Amino acid sequence: MPSPQSQQTSLTSQPVDVHPLSAVAGMPAPACWEKQHHIDPLPMMPTQREQQARRRSYVVVACTMTMVMAGSTILTPLFASYRKTFGFSALTLTLIFATYILTLIPSLLIFGSLADAIGRRRVLLIATGAALASSLLLLLAQSTAWLFAARVVNGVAVGALAGAGSAALLELGKQAKTSALVTTASIGGGGAVGILLSGVLAQYAPFPLRLCYVVYLVLMLFVLSGVFTMVEPLTPGHRRPFHPHRPRWPARQTIPFLLGTAVCAVTYCANALFLSVLPSFFTVQLQTTNITLVATPVALFFLSLTMTQIVLHQLAAQRAAVIGLLLEAIGLGLMLYATALGSVPLLLVAILVGGSGVGLAALGSLSLVSPLIAPQERGDVFGTYYALLFLCLGVAAVAVGVLANPLGLIVAVRWITSIIMVLCLTTVGALLLRPPGPASGTA
Repeated sequence: MPSPQSQQTSLTSQPVDVHPLSAVAGMPAPACWEKQHHIDPLPMMPTQREQQARRRSYVVVACTMTMVMAGSTILTPLFASYRKTFGFSALTLTLIFATYILTLIPSLLIFGSLADAIGRRRVLLIATGAALASSLLLLLAQSTAWLFAARVVNGVAVGALAGAGSAALLELGKQAKTSALVTTASIGGGGAVGILLSGVLAQYAPFPLRLCYVVYLVLMLFVLSGVFTMVEPLTPGHRRPFHPHRPRWPARQTIPFLLGTAVCAVTYCANALFLSVLPSFFTVQLQTTNITLVATPVALFFLSLTMTQIVLHQLAAQRAAVIGLLLEAIGLGLMLYATALGSVPLLLVAILVGGSGVGLAALGSLSLVSPLIAPQERGDVFGTYYALLFLCLGVAAVAVGVLANPLGLIVAVRWITSIIMVLCLTTVGALLLRPPGPASGTA
């Protein structure tokens, strides 16, 4: 443990964490949008006032998704300061991330069905309340145990948000495609907002381990008041009894489902690699202790992911998946080459290419999988889908963290990157051999 004198040292002067999990621990949950399926709209509201209330509620849900996801990444730039203050090891950081994933996966399986039973607004209140509680724990943190507790609660917040928020946007909006894009932008943009908020305030404002949470809590109180007053989009007649998701996939479409899931699962593994390498590389190459400067490339990765989905959402599903996987493989290769050369500009190109690949692959994956699922089993199957994605993310991220100790970060990243590049190309081959079907429509 560090001495009291070292704890009094200005936290912003400490080197940014170079451990591989310093940026991965806040990966956001993706949108749960059901493309190419008819979404039964609620009856048109008879008065202009009620229509305005629905539009306002739509904005409230989008803001809620953005801010809850921001809360999941707000911790990312601060791990170096926490490690200096609390004196925990690289293994402990790996365990903190694993705790988040282990909480998030069952939360995804539970809260999606709960939103179908008690309504979207109530589950969004749970997500917002959990996000507030997580930030409050971080604000008051006195030891490493507080970080573990905060990540557990944050896993509940993101798990509750994913299904209820996406469904609410679909039901409050007029077009499913528009709502899907708003969901994607809210989630990816929220990840970037959280990183930039804590990075800027920790570097340039006082109280680097406190002020960002104070600002976040104030913003979340406005979000919470909006959720309290929003329109409930799911009428009692459309609700169904609660049951936790049972992991399952379409019995007659097992191979296409697993192939469509693999498209996104591989890119989630790539996410773990990109976000593991970026902070450490920029810290070493730029020889900087500036938290904002090191956090900015991670935010850029999220932004490129989001913007690519918005701009290229009209691509056919299979084409989007293939192009996304190829871009991801190229981005990973550029990342390895850039780190070997020590080239910051080349790594920035790798970030843009890799982020774009993730965005397109996620678009294609969801559009490939959605038509395979019968309406009455969407909750269970989508719960399985997202659980598999985050399981792959967790395995890749923890593997980097575990192998970095005996092999070193560079060697560990090279081995795992090579494996994931092969998986990307193998999945592309499987997609090209698969006969065109109903899933090949617009992404």
